[in-house]
Amino acid sequence: MAESVADSEVRTTPSLFEQVDGHIGRDGYGMGKARNIFQIVNERLRIMDQGSVSRNKIQRILESVPDVFPEMWRSRPTRPGRPIHDAKGLSDAQRVVFAELQKEGKVSRPQIAMIIITATEFRDNSSPA
Repeated sequence: MAESVADSEVRTTPSLFEQVDGHIGRDGYGMGKARNIFQIVNERLRIMDQGSVSRNKIQRILESVPDVFPEMWRSRPTRPGRPIHDAKGLSDAQRVVFAELQKEGKVSRPQIAMIIITATEFRDNSSPA
């Protein structure tokens, strides 16, 4: 497997996955059942009618933040009928990660953005288990 740009560089900041791994958060504004990052992300994706994403893909995306995708990364808007599963508008490093994600099935740019947003909020509002 080709080494991604993020893997070949020296990391100075922990990835977003390292920052949330092992944390427990609560759904429903802190009043609900305790959940991990994978459960919270897939719940949010379902609520937003964006399907679900495998644990491996969620982890790979979060491992790419902030080295490849910045925490404030947002998917570029698409016009109705335009593909959301293409790499148009992504940097070279983002294209590498995007291509890796597509090997196991489709994941869209809006899903990637939602995963990053959700994980950032989860990090800021959760605590280690």
